Amino acid sequence: MHEEVDASFKINYCLSEQSTQTGSEMKDTVNETVDSITTPVLINNYNEIEMMTSNTKPQNYEICVTLHEVKLLKPLDGEFLVNIEIGDKKKSTAIKESRERIIINEVFTFDFNTIPAIFFSKILTFSFSRPRKLLRSDRVAGQFNIDLGTVFDQPEHRFYRKWAPLFDSEYELKGYVKCDLLISTPDMVLTAPLIEEDEENIEDNLLIPEAAKAERRKVQYSLNVYRAEGLPSLTRSSLIKGKSNRTLPLNAFVSISFDGINGKTSVCKSTLNPVWNEKISFSGIYPPLCQRIKIEVCNEATGKQVLATHYLDLHQLYSNELHLLPTFGPSYVYLYGIPKSAGFSDLNEGLLYAGRLLLSLQTEPYDNSEEESTPHSRVTVTEATPINPTSQPKDDDFLFFLAINESNLIAKKYINKRISYELSIAHMDELTNESMFEGSIGDSVSMTQRSLGTRESWSIPEGVEEEEMTRSQKTMTIRSISSITTTMSMKERFACFEDKPEHTSPIKAVVCDKQYGYLPLGDTKPCLYSKGSFPDLRRRLYHSNVLLRIATELQLGLTDCEFLAFMNRSEVCRRFRGVIQELTVGCNRFSAMALSSRAIGRNQLDINRCKHREKILESIAAEAVSHYETLNDDNFNDVIRIAYKWLNKLKYLSLEPQDAFPDIFIWMKVENKKVAYAKLKAKDYIFSLIDEDKGRFCGRYHNLLLRSPKSHRSVCNRINVYAWLGPTKYKSYYPHGIISGFDQCDAIDSADVIEAAPPRSLKYSSQQQCQLRAHIYHAVFKSESGGLLNPFVKIIYDNHSLTTQTIEETNGPMWDVTLVLPDVTLYGDKESLKKSPPFIQLEVYDKDLKTNNVKLIGRCDVKCWIRFADEEYSAPELQWKLIGS
Repeated sequence: MHEEVDASFKINYCLSEQSTQTGSEMKDTVNETVDSITTPVLINNYNEIEMMTSNTKPQNYEICVTLHEVKLLKPLDGEFLVNIEIGDKKKSTAIKESRERIIINEVFTFDFNTIPAIFFSKILTFSFSRPRKLLRSDRVAGQFNIDLGTVFDQPEHRFYRKWAPLFDSEYELKGYVKCDLLISTPDMVLTAPLIEEDEENIEDNLLIPEAAKAERRKVQYSLNVYRAEGLPSLTRSSLIKGKSNRTLPLNAFVSISFDGINGKTSVCKSTLNPVWNEKISFSGIYPPLCQRIKIEVCNEATGKQVLATHYLDLHQLYSNELHLLPTFGPSYVYLYGIPKSAGFSDLNEGLLYAGRLLLSLQTEPYDNSEEESTPHSRVTVTEATPINPTSQPKDDDFLFFLAINESNLIAKKYINKRISYELSIAHMDELTNESMFEGSIGDSVSMTQRSLGTRESWSIPEGVEEEEMTRSQKTMTIRSISSITTTMSMKERFACFEDKPEHTSPIKAVVCDKQYGYLPLGDTKPCLYSKGSFPDLRRRLYHSNVLLRIATELQLGLTDCEFLAFMNRSEVCRRFRGVIQELTVGCNRFSAMALSSRAIGRNQLDINRCKHREKILESIAAEAVSHYETLNDDNFNDVIRIAYKWLNKLKYLSLEPQDAFPDIFIWMKVENKKVAYAKLKAKDYIFSLIDEDKGRFCGRYHNLLLRSPKSHRSVCNRINVYAWLGPTKYKSYYPHGIISGFDQCDAIDSADVIEAAPPRSLKYSSQQQCQLRAHIYHAVFKSESGGLLNPFVKIIYDNHSLTTQTIEETNGPMWDVTLVLPDVTLYGDKESLKKSPPFIQLEVYDKDLKTNNVKLIGRCDVKCWIRFADEEYSAPELQWKLIGS
């Protein structure tokens, strides 16, 4: 007799659906005898699927700059114009005659389509200069810099009728320009700004962020650049098409940009592990108007090619509440680059590991005597004191394990092609292997040569073997590999990767339906793993996870409250009180944890950040308590707006400005070419003996969408995986969440032996034949265009798919239909499957009735409720679920 797998759901508000759980799992959320409801009523969890976050999606921004007038300009004689620059875009006013007050009244707009991280780091510059004359360039006499992130952080993303001070290269005041700055997005609703009563008073209306108005002083920002490790060795073929594989020298230097000025270290020649020990100092104002420091590692030998870029966000490095100046490190930052010749020049994030860089930042205020003797140059480069190795955290051995349970939603163009997966964590020389990408130059032989020559270990070595080899030795090595690989068959070439724990064996994708393919994994689930040594900085990840868990619970609670209010439910205020109550408990819990974990080995920023977090959480908890008793139907909307401010603060506090562990990349490879990836954060997978510290996906089955690096909107594959990251001393815990029912496996049995390797695959002998029933009831959509939709729903599980009928011209479709898959195989024993039920992929489409073209509205994953034949039937309940893009 078939078992049952039920996925019951409604579809809701601009997105939709939810799986169901058993009645015993659903807590009684409405208890009239208590004053607060601390358990969910309508919304109990967000999508389990790991979708692309908004900060990696390109977005549209418009910057509107209005110049009203210029005042107190020095010198007063002659003609001038004002230039506005943002990145490589530049616009200028008409030429004006210089006088004490000059009316301009001109408006300039700039449009950008990029990801937020890149957009917010761009510098907006006002400069005034003499008009360009024949044989004479226009020399800048004064300028003002502010980054777009600072503008965006202001109320309503704007400064209105403020005076921007103009300084020359020696930081002497040369005048003021009165301006408006506004950053708008397509969904932004503009309101009329408040007009200041005395806007002509320059000192009271300077263009300064609200948080920076209390104290402005001159300081020196000093960035110490100590050393880099594991920089990529470049080959001629990775730079110039058709040239030989000759290794080029790496002459590395670090370029640092801040507040519109640039400084750089000396060049370290012919080394992959350069040591600089240099200090680059910038004179500026605190708090700064430019909040981001741009750090680029470059290679002088290839025309100052940028190998990798990293940003330091000063917002996270200081605290106005505690009067702490910006500080950072000493700490490593992990570097990621972009393969230029593989067609990724427009990519907004690094894909390939490019080494790590040891940095520190100190900020020191000038006293009066120092200000008078300050050198004219705003940037200086001096020698820095080498860092004491004993002051750095000790290394520990880590294991990352990944088991692939299911693979579907494979793009149609990859059907009938061999697909494999690669795990990448700080792999050396990745940036060299550009022929591993789809559409890149280079043939399969050179690709295999590089793959065989790449290190299997991803630990950071003390030295790099290439530096010890002579040119003749390198040539002999390449020739010997070439003689082997040119005689290989395709089957043998793929076999080269089967013994590597970071690679799976290739499997041919087969058809699922007209749109997607899947991998027929069957009862054999491939596994990948990597071992390596890194500084043990888990405490940073733990603090971030606790704060993120508090923020997630608050966001779920607020969403639940909004749905209750939308449906006019009477218990909305009681539910909101429960949300506030849980928030207060969470804030107090973090403060207690931070107090007990003040360990040695932390740098100054770790200490400052911990104090800053405690201070903010104390203020949130105190404010929450004050609203608990006064909450009622009349002030509900006001308090929920305040609660969203708490949420934003919690999300900000959960960010960790200092890297604790490199990013984890899962690559989908088609015919051994990289075509799609998922970028994983270590904090989501880190193991801890304390559940609250543990990553949200550690030791759990969850889903990953693998997207094309050339188009983040393009989903190439969805995989269901089990993942675990932790020190090897806790290695015995990694298989605890794996679904049981597989054949005896020595690798699993010896999990408590540190030296024993994890399995390469798990073969299941226990199987359950089930019937899947998906009841799709109702949806509510919010159309961006304001028009009506013709929606239908498609469900996908492994190699099965079904669709509902199309409901015409509605934003509130009522399907009330059950889709049935009569024969579904689940691998594993019953008890494990109950604990880790499968996911159903659900996609919602809008159909054009004239052309029959369909457009994806959104998708989500639905966790099934399982009932086996020997269990008593209980009807699953409908639940709402939000749909993501």
